[in-house]
Amino acid sequence: MELKKPQIKEEEINNLIVSASLALEQSIKNSKSNAKYGAAVLSINKEIYKGFNIFSSSQTLSIHAEQCAIINAYINDDKTIKAIAVSSDDESTEPIPCGICRQLLFENARYSGLDIVILTSFNGKLLGKYYLSELYPKPWPNREFKNIKND
Repeated sequence: MELKKPQIKEEEINNLIVSASLALEQSIKNSKSNAKYGAAVLSINKEIYKGFNIFSSSQTLSIHAEQCAIINAYINDDKTIKAIAVSSDDESTEPIPCGICRQLLFENARYSGLDIVILTSFNGKLLGKYYLSELYPKPWPNREFKNIKND
C-alpha cells in the first residue's frame, strides 16, 4: 500500500509540539518508569486534538497518550490524521510511539491513504521528524485492505 506523504508547515509543527507539551502537563506518571507523556494529532481539517497517558496499576488498562489523542479526534468526528506529536518529560529516551500506537496510526493511515508525520519532542523542542512508514515498515497484517472506511 503506497501512502501519500502529507505536507506539514513549520507553524503546524510548532503548534503540535506546544499542544503535546500542554497535554503532558495533564498526564499521570507511569508507576514503572516515572515518566509522563502527552500527544497531539493534527487532522487534515487543521484541527488539533490532545491526549495524555493514563496509567493503570494493572498496566493492561493503561491508555497511551497517542491513543487518547486519536480517540479525541474520533470523538470529534475528525478521523483523518495528518500528523502527531509525542512529548515526554523523560530526557533519557526519545518518545517514539510504541508498536501498539504505531499499529493504531497505521489503521488510520490505511483509511486515509496518508503517511502520517510523527514528531517527537522534549521540553517543547523538536527531537525527531519521521513518517509512519519509516517507523513501521511492516504493519500487521501485511496485506492490502479494501473498503475499510469506518463511516
